[in-house]
Amino acid sequence: MGCKVNFCDTETILQTFKDAGYEIVQFAQKADVYVINTCTVTNTGDGKSRRLISRARRNNHEAIVAAVGCYTQLNSAEIADLGADIIMGTRNREKLVDYVLNYRHGSQTLDLTDFDGDEHFDSIFVGGNSGRTRTFLKIQDGCDNFCAYCIVPYARGRSRSRPVNDILQQARTFAENGYREIVICGIHIASFGNDLQGWDLLGIIQAISEIDGIERIRLSSLEPRVITKDFVAGIRNSKVCPHFHLPLQSGSDAVLAWMGRRYTTADYSRAVEILREAIPDVGITSDIITGFPGESDENFVQSAEFIREMQLSGLHVFPYSAKKGTAAAEFLEQVPHQIKAARAKELLAIDKELSQNFAKQFLGRKMPILVEGQGRDGKMMGKTGNYIGVSYDGEKADIGRILEVELVRLEENGIHAQI
Repeated sequence: MGCKVNFCDTETILQTFKDAGYEIVQFAQKADVYVINTCTVTNTGDGKSRRLISRARRNNHEAIVAAVGCYTQLNSAEIADLGADIIMGTRNREKLVDYVLNYRHGSQTLDLTDFDGDEHFDSIFVGGNSGRTRTFLKIQDGCDNFCAYCIVPYARGRSRSRPVNDILQQARTFAENGYREIVICGIHIASFGNDLQGWDLLGIIQAISEIDGIERIRLSSLEPRVITKDFVAGIRNSKVCPHFHLPLQSGSDAVLAWMGRRYTTADYSRAVEILREAIPDVGITSDIITGFPGESDENFVQSAEFIREMQLSGLHVFPYSAKKGTAAAEFLEQVPHQIKAARAKELLAIDKELSQNFAKQFLGRKMPILVEGQGRDGKMMGKTGNYIGVSYDGEKADIGRILEVELVRLEENGIHAQI
């Protein structure tokens, strides 16, 4: 469940079970062991985590049910009440197979991390995510920012970087296994290298770009402060795709200050300007939270107007979810659910407008896409470098290839193209 980092962690868990001789089956099937990698970034994630744990127990009353991850780290008592046999937090995933063996011999496990500021990075090498054409390379974990709405630093601990040699070895393994595109991810990848001498995010991007076989690199999420002229100049000749995800969260400076975000709308606007000046056809997407405590109608209007002004290529919209243990959950001016939902609906309409306007610019153009799969309508699907969704009439054999297509027609969920 959850974010790209959780996806990487799940791949790590899968790898340890495969190495131990287990067969991986679909979650709905009857299995001997169920592992739920939980998410707690929103209350919705909490609820889904609880339901999946209960579902696993119903699937097979005799199975071993292991709950791991962010929700488990912070809510172990609730997890125990749901009937999980093994309860783990956000560290030591390589030990899970041993914990399963221990349970078979009558020993239950509760392994929660005591974050004391001396965390290390858990490095386990994986071959790649099954059935996908791009893969995720985790280079960092944890966060030091403690934004007012975010529970993640409490679940993941302080920022820490993966050792450089481990990163490059993992990237080479992905390339050898045929992955053309790598997504560099972490909880806060801009912090990569802060605890390593002589390295930063730009340096590791350039090093990964030199690996043969890797044709495209994406960056999972970047704060606006990272986007400087020097940084952009440093990646222009790398394999980084012309698509950047810059979370905004709000287009109101007042709300950004209440959130504890360390930038202003002027900083954000400058980052967008730098990217567009330096990188032709760049796509810029963003995260937006609606109904943050204290967000007035005026604040929301400011936010919506700023989003339109930036002419982003897409939005991820999240109604604010009060998380127990965060500063914002204690704020007095909580916004009613109906207002949050209405504002989210308005921003989703803006998202559709912005994404279609962005895609229209490229009609008639020839662009390379990474073919990712086949849709229910039988058409093949892929993404351009700047993250436009494309479909075309083709064959399953195209999956995993990078093909040049001509973008010919705007459709509801992207663009129809032809080879």
